[in-house]
Amino acid sequence: MRRSLFLSDWRQIRRYAVPARMIAECTAARGRGDWRAACAAARIDVDIDPALAAEAPVTHLAPDLLRWHLPRALHGSTGFAAGHLYLLIPDEPVRPDTVLLTVRSPDTPEGRQRLRLGAVRGAAGLHDGRAAPVPAYLWDVRHAAGLRTALGGSPHRLPLLTPAGQPLPEDAVGAGDDLPARAERVWRAPRRRQAFVEAGFQPAAGQDQQWSTADHSWPLEPLDPLRLAHDVRWLAARLGEPAWTLLGNSYRQCEVTVDGDAMRVSWTTGADRTASTRIDLVRYCADLELIRQGRLAPGALHPLVRDVLFPEAPAAPFVPTDGELVRVRCGGVWHEIEARLGRLDPLAHTVEERLRERAVRAFGGPVTGCFAVEHLW
Repeated sequence: MRRSLFLSDWRQIRRYAVPARMIAECTAARGRGDWRAACAAARIDVDIDPALAAEAPVTHLAPDLLRWHLPRALHGSTGFAAGHLYLLIPDEPVRPDTVLLTVRSPDTPEGRQRLRLGAVRGAAGLHDGRAAPVPAYLWDVRHAAGLRTALGGSPHRLPLLTPAGQPLPEDAVGAGDDLPARAERVWRAPRRRQAFVEAGFQPAAGQDQQWSTADHSWPLEPLDPLRLAHDVRWLAARLGEPAWTLLGNSYRQCEVTVDGDAMRVSWTTGADRTASTRIDLVRYCADLELIRQGRLAPGALHPLVRDVLFPEAPAAPFVPTDGELVRVRCGGVWHEIEARLGRLDPLAHTVEERLRERAVRAFGGPVTGCFAVEHLW
């Protein structure tokens, strides 16, 4: 079954969206215990209530790793999926009085791609669809190794790749009983229902029409049922939530339920939701396909991801072009401008400020500072 992985978009995202300099600055700040400086380096604004700050689990937050993993808009854009709220779930039981970190994505995939870090007490936002959970392996430096299992990797190899990290021959894809082979069978299943069954789900009876429609509709397009099974089990154990609704763009919803060792999946209608998760958070891993096709080198992955997926791969050489920051005198202070995708991004200015300066220039007015540099570029 064909799945849209938006590989061209992901190639650009992996090349430019989390530059090496950002990762280095975040790593250095985290190493000296300065989580606020790490957030600043990752272009994340901190907006945590002082009453919650002392209890917020910020010590092991890797903001650059979070930035690497959060969903993107795609469809020709490298910006974040806009206007979403995420709950960062720790690798421990979450009680009603547990303080959780939250992250809000920008309101648009264009313009300033700054995230906003907050904190709340408890996980109530899961029940009304306002927030989606982010497991610890996507943001906590202590648990980054969990990514390998979530993607269907074993200690010996990853899906679609040999133990040496080379493309797996087509006749070997899906052959065998190990987890990577199972992940490959999920990946190559001709129908979505078959993919869910291969991932260990028990589909509800009498819903053939819904599954037939799902084979041709957008909401399940990027979903990896094996990764979904992993994450829902992980989240259920920490949040005590047995049922999860997959958020798509349809009135018809897909609900999965954890019942002991069993995993059930069914289609429901209506506006009522149980705890919810965004499909983009459990999508097929475009990185593995990019590497398999030779469009991305393992060494170009985020170091915390590279060390988990390709521990023997050397780091990619740093090329100081796109992603580099330069300092510009603007309005009597120093601002940073980032070279990104062949254009300059004046990070200190809002979209509204940029539009206003362009209007001033269009009417013959003077432009200075960041905007003069952008105009000359």
